[in-house]
Amino acid sequence: EIAGLRSAAEACLRLAAAGAAGRLSPASVADEVGPWRGLFCVEARVQGMLAADWRDFGPEEMASALHGGEAFGVHRIALAPGGELSLPQHPAAPLATDDAFGVIFWWAVPHAEDDAARRAAAEATVEACRLRPPQLRALWTTADLSPEEVSGVELALQMVELPPGCY
Repeated sequence: EIAGLRSAAEACLRLAAAGAAGRLSPASVADEVGPWRGLFCVEARVQGMLAADWRDFGPEEMASALHGGEAFGVHRIALAPGGELSLPQHPAAPLATDDAFGVIFWWAVPHAEDDAARRAAAEATVEACRLRPPQLRALWTTADLSPEEVSGVELALQMVELPPGCY
């Protein structure tokens, strides 16, 4: 979900900037900034869409869009603590080709630091932004319809011819 990815990346960068600017106590830096300490850029080339657009799809539209591939556009994002950056003319190696997709979190940290916590935090952030199937809609019964709607459906069904072999 593109808006979710953008806002999650902005939140991570804000935490990193607050820790670097000394606006947090040393204990808060360890607790709140944690793996985001030293993060200075998030770059992405992803296929996705806005969740609001996804929720507006009916079942047939959703199936058609997913199978046809037109539902997901390619989006490129480059963010720093100060806001959006212009997109690089020559993307970094993992995103350099037209068929490459992903999210890169750029850190400036001492080489000796363990990167497992940073990797786990970045993966969790991206995973939280993935589109999920919409909630199933409750099945309707005649009790959910007004008497006018029920009679309208009955009338519409009476106007349709029965399939061959049905009497």
